[in-house]
Amino acid sequence: LVASLVASHNVAAAVRFPSTQLPDRVVQHPGIDLRERVDWAPLLEGVDVIVHLAGKAHVVDSVETDILSEYMKINCDAALSLASVAADCGVKRFVYISSVRVNGEQSTVPFTESTTVEPSDAYALSKHQAEIQLQRLSSEKGIEIVIIRPPLVVGPNAPGNVQKIVQWARGNWQLPLPLGSTGNRRSLIGLANFVSFIETCIDHPRAAQETFLVSDSEDLSTTQLFRAFAVAFGKRPFLIPVPAKAMKILFTLMGRRNIAVRLFGNLQVDSAKANDLLGWKPGTSFAEQCAEIAKIEA
Repeated sequence: LVASLVASHNVAAAVRFPSTQLPDRVVQHPGIDLRERVDWAPLLEGVDVIVHLAGKAHVVDSVETDILSEYMKINCDAALSLASVAADCGVKRFVYISSVRVNGEQSTVPFTESTTVEPSDAYALSKHQAEIQLQRLSSEKGIEIVIIRPPLVVGPNAPGNVQKIVQWARGNWQLPLPLGSTGNRRSLIGLANFVSFIETCIDHPRAAQETFLVSDSEDLSTTQLFRAFAVAFGKRPFLIPVPAKAMKILFTLMGRRNIAVRLFGNLQVDSAKANDLLGWKPGTSFAEQCAEIAKIEA
């Protein structure tokens, strides 16, 4: 996002450590730790818009930690603290990156912005609470809030499940996987498209006070996802067509229902609001994004 924004904006980045990966034109504010109190005011002089990309997603510090409290501290409380100071400093707009998991882990029909939210774990709860608190802050202090709930973001050097798929796809010998006939549908968003949408929300007048679900509009099955990555790396995918119902039962019996949900469940979003209200459409296909990942990570 920063690399794209510097072409047309003056950009400052709050970071934990100085980064050599950011463009030279970016003003870096190192030493920011969202677990501690941050004196934001000196850093916000002349700032018009904040995009809040920081968050805790996968790792907790200890098995003894109150997990919800830890997620709340980073994903909700720290965001609210920054937004509150920003409003006092005259920042016009605050763009908060939430998560589709606020809506739930599975969809029977594509999620829309009016779908009843069903956060099912500590991470999703912390993101939902942040949305509620930021909207309340907006009504009290007048700062414009834009909330974006992306599905899985696919791009070079992505963490988590995307990286696991990439490692499998580029391997010299692919481990056979029983994912040859999943038949589910999952929405994704490529990194280039996600950056494009965030940029649209930075200054589009109709984005203010809105929540958006956004995707590539190319919903894929898990089978199609694995095959697409294998093809991008020039490999022949080794996927065995085991019935999805049997695999769901097996994972459930193993106590890994969460994996079954992600591999075989549906999670679709409807991007119509983003398309109609903001005139935004994804400009990069999933195949093009896979090719870019393969080029960088081969």
